Amino acid sequence: MSQMVTTAIRLPPLHRGRDGKSGQQEIAESPARFKIIICGRRWGKTTYGVWECFRTGLQQKCLIWWIAPSYKVAMPGWVMLRALGNLIPGAQVKEGDRYVVLPNGTEIWAKSADDPDSLRGEGLALVVFDEPSQIRERTWTEVIRPSLADTKGRAIFIGTPKGKNWVYNLWNYAGISNNWDRWRKFTIDNPFIDPAEIEEIKATELEAVFKQEYEADFGASQLNVYDGFDRVLHRWKWEIPRFEYFMGGLDFAGTTIGSHKSAGIFAGVTARDEILELFEFEEHGSRVTERQVEWMAESEAKAHMLCKKMGYKTPGVTIWRADKTQSAFIQMMRNNGFAMIPSKGGTGSVSAGIEMVQRRLKIRGDGRAKLYYAPELTKFPEGMERYRYPDLGDNEFKPQSQNPLKINDDMVDCIRYQVEGADLYQVGDPMKLFGHLLPTVA
Repeated sequence: MSQMVTTAIRLPPLHRGRDGKSGQQEIAESPARFKIIICGRRWGKTTYGVWECFRTGLQQKCLIWWIAPSYKVAMPGWVMLRALGNLIPGAQVKEGDRYVVLPNGTEIWAKSADDPDSLRGEGLALVVFDEPSQIRERTWTEVIRPSLADTKGRAIFIGTPKGKNWVYNLWNYAGISNNWDRWRKFTIDNPFIDPAEIEEIKATELEAVFKQEYEADFGASQLNVYDGFDRVLHRWKWEIPRFEYFMGGLDFAGTTIGSHKSAGIFAGVTARDEILELFEFEEHGSRVTERQVEWMAESEAKAHMLCKKMGYKTPGVTIWRADKTQSAFIQMMRNNGFAMIPSKGGTGSVSAGIEMVQRRLKIRGDGRAKLYYAPELTKFPEGMERYRYPDLGDNEFKPQSQNPLKINDDMVDCIRYQVEGADLYQVGDPMKLFGHLLPTVA
């Protein structure tokens, strides 16, 4: 008579954190049915999630899902699931369909949440939500949560925060429910991460980005677009420097009642690549375009006089930038003798431009930023301070919009076009680089 042969399977050890008691192992020992782990990058959330999948699946025959916003995001988790599955005698790895079958019949699947309705109908023992802040709320409330009811299944949420969306709601609920538990883990808590590496990242990364990505801060990306701007820190307090070139940003208004404002910003760029905003324009009403043209000409003349007073030749023509959708105004300005370059625009261009401005606002190790304004300017600091993302109102579970409010944003649009020009285009003699943009004179 044959005897059943059992094989002891040892799962990889979990870390206990830098303090030896608050790492992955602490979370594994919690008896909570639902767990939310909001953590910084490289803390080890994927490793822990995979570990839980196999621990649960080896204890009984069941069905387990690893759900990510897309198969691309699920790939790190699937790679770990596949690797560990290949180490277990008798397990089968189904590469094409992305699932592992354990010797006892348990199936562990990697799933995409791009179509929530495709996830209906299965009784699950465990589901791991990978980066849930990027997944639609109804995937949990309408689709997955009912699938855990008859099996008394468990759920684990692992990821970094993306503002105060529906995962933030679950996080708050987990703090008062007996069935839930929650943890916020910094990247530095991982004992395998060199603290010096984190300090270097902190010194060079945007504060809001560092707090969100490495300190798991829900509020780091909320509401104020330019939360790194400070009226005192970014007010120029030194002598006027020598400028390598001049650049301006423009936003044009209509002439009807209720039209937004026309705006402009003019800056000099130093050899240290510091943008110093020198002159500003923000008006509306009749003949506003004519007044804007006059301001542009006056700004260029003032810059020329400033260079002459300091004893050096004006460095070529001023480059002006505006949104490419305002092509009629751009052509009008070219006809008036100004060197105009339209912005590239396109999907994601606003958020990309905002990040360029944010990086210039960051105070670096030498105590200096890359974007300043002259003390006499008032519209510039006001524009930076009022630029916000939409409030969540009573629905704090709604995902935060990635686009700022389109209210009184004319000045900040000008600043963004200008900074994009300084960061994206070649540096050199503007006359040689952009002279072809000047109107031809017969």
